[in-house]
Amino acid sequence: MSELLTVRDLCVEFRVAGSRRKKMRAVDGVSFSVSPGETVALVGESGSGKSTIGRSILGLNAIQSGSVVFDGRDITRRSARTQREIARDLQVVFQDPFSSLNPAKTIGENLAEPLRAQGAVTSSEARQRMEGLLRQVGLPDDSPDRYPANFSGGQRQRIAIARALMLEPKLVICDEPTSALDVSTQASVLQILRDLRSQHDVAYLFITHDLAVVRHFADRVLVLRQGELVEHGSVDDICERPQHPYTRQLIETAPVPNPKLQRERREARLRAAEANAQSV
Repeated sequence: MSELLTVRDLCVEFRVAGSRRKKMRAVDGVSFSVSPGETVALVGESGSGKSTIGRSILGLNAIQSGSVVFDGRDITRRSARTQREIARDLQVVFQDPFSSLNPAKTIGENLAEPLRAQGAVTSSEARQRMEGLLRQVGLPDDSPDRYPANFSGGQRQRIAIARALMLEPKLVICDEPTSALDVSTQASVLQILRDLRSQHDVAYLFITHDLAVVRHFADRVLVLRQGELVEHGSVDDICERPQHPYTRQLIETAPVPNPKLQRERREARLRAAEANAQSV
């Protein structure tokens, strides 16, 4: 099976504030791929470069070196025309759904906008697709006629997911889509994403700082630290048998909703600290 997305030796730099010449390398030689229908999680702390990678794939950040190939097409340096052409197959869900929802327009108008921009389907077909997706994400039938302000944060994120899928893309980049939600709402949004993946045969690049979120969601995990890829593997290998100290640190600091597991972790850390103290 050919890869849907291939990123090779990606480097992204930003100019340091207050300096004309000094630059900071935010992403340094990162390579990975995503297969059709696969969920790959990009995990790291704030400032690790994970969102920069997502924005670079989307064409929102300039790429200094390396390459991005999507669906067999090199999109490393793309024209406005190429950007429009690939938008049908490459969509995004941001952390803040208000970044993709116009508060002055109804939900129906917001969801129909990508289809109008692409000239993809008729108005009746757009309405039918919209109503079907809103039902799939668990929103009421009158949602198309209401405004974003009439919905909770979790509901708005569901709407943003539905909007991203209106064009039936091959890949959706999810940039911290659950980090602003409470634990129960996170779980429901992740379940919706899982269901939609199987129903629409879509792949995800899931960007998050929280390894606990991807434990039961991703197929593979890539761990980023200070712009570099330090570890990658299956979700089981990364979560159960991490090799890099930074990955182990992310697992140890990840919030755990299970109090028993949280207590076991704390006791294990205390035993390790005692053993180290005795060996000194």
